[in-house]
Amino acid sequence: TGNDSRDTAAKTHGGSIVLNARIMSAPGARENQGSKESTTRYRLAFSLIELLVAAAIVTVVVSAVFAVYRTVSASMDSFNADRLVFDRAAAAVEMTCRDLSCMVKVPLAGSVYVTIEPGPDSGPAGSVICFHTATRALTQDGTDKVQVERVRYRARAEEGNPEAGLVLTRETQLLKPDGSMGDMTQEDVGRSLEDFSITVFDGEGWHETWPSESSKKQLPRAARVVLTCRHGRTVRTFESVAVIRI
Repeated sequence: TGNDSRDTAAKTHGGSIVLNARIMSAPGARENQGSKESTTRYRLAFSLIELLVAAAIVTVVVSAVFAVYRTVSASMDSFNADRLVFDRAAAAVEMTCRDLSCMVKVPLAGSVYVTIEPGPDSGPAGSVICFHTATRALTQDGTDKVQVERVRYRARAEEGNPEAGLVLTRETQLLKPDGSMGDMTQEDVGRSLEDFSITVFDGEGWHETWPSESSKKQLPRAARVVLTCRHGRTVRTFESVAVIRI
């Protein structure tokens, strides 16, 4: 019986020890769990330094992309501006040749049908040519009518901005049935020009001036139009030849 009491006490004493051990160990377990949770929370977030580094990287990338976009946009704008100027210069050469191919023998003064004066040797050069053209025009009643016009091309310095180059102007006057001239109309057909020259062929050679003493009563057989245009750093020359129906 004594032994049983001691065993029971020992068990009881041991049970209290185990119980106390369990009770004492429980708060420690909670602290360890809280520490793990706080560590987990820390790993799921970013530090201030990491955010600043990320913001700096994004800023550099956006700045580089914007710089590339601005460069490409400026290049496209320059290309479109060049194309507009040069397309207009090419159209001016085509228009001049079309008028020259329709040249007719209508006197300008006396027996002179065409006059060509070369431009100055110094500075921007530009020829001045004057002649008559005959074209078909459709009247209101649907019939064809031959229309004769006096046409004059001249290259002049742009008003208020002579450094911008020459402006090619086309002037026309309608020849009325009674022989009088109508009102003059004027339009600018080319800008930013460095040179505008017309040479004519009389069957033997090319001439920068017209008429010559031996060709006052005839028309040239062909005309060559040369136009040099500059826009920015780009320079282009357009050339075409018109055959004149004699």
